[in-house]
Amino acid sequence: MKKLRPRIVLTLVLFLIFITSIYLLLPKKTNGQKLEFVFFLSSLSRNENTQVVEFITKHFGNEIKFTPVYLFSKTNSLEFSNGQYYTATNGRSEANQNIRELCAFDLAKNLSQWWQFITDFSANCQPGHGNPDTCWVDSASKSGFNPNTITDCFNQQAQSLIESQLAITSKLDDPQPNTALLNNQIVITNFQLDNLKLVICQSFAITPKVCHQSLDTYDY
Repeated sequence: MKKLRPRIVLTLVLFLIFITSIYLLLPKKTNGQKLEFVFFLSSLSRNENTQVVEFITKHFGNEIKFTPVYLFSKTNSLEFSNGQYYTATNGRSEANQNIRELCAFDLAKNLSQWWQFITDFSANCQPGHGNPDTCWVDSASKSGFNPNTITDCFNQQAQSLIESQLAITSKLDDPQPNTALLNNQIVITNFQLDNLKLVICQSFAITPKVCHQSLDTYDY
């Protein structure tokens, strides 16, 4: 058997290095693990993207891990606790509701219950429709939450919840409300429903059956 010439060996090595480099640069697909879907939001800054994300999370169900991340910032006023000062895009009332929605997310029996709270609050408590710091109680009650439990969570965990959100957003380049992050890699700004479904489905190593199901029944 003849030995390979040095030039051929070198060419093969360089080719393998090139292929490996390309592979490492490609977005990694999930392989038997849930796809991570992070949605950035603020309670008084919602738009139609929130409706699309709600439908997508219900459509994909357990195939994806959905995490809402709320946008906070530190300020020189509006103290919450322990000498720390925080606010949100639209001020203190929004920061308050952001915390309540984080509490509800942890307390919810299922994701649908949390979405019901979000949807009802958006319909009835946005500026011009009601006082966010009072009407949230009715939204919570109609969604099956105990408002007192949410208030207790607010009083006991406000600072830790805010810091947990800042720990995520501080690592990113100016995240905006109503945008999303897929598998910590793909920034999503196009929330046209079919496009979002396609991007999500292309991120699976093994395409789940839900990717072949129609979205035609959704009316937004």
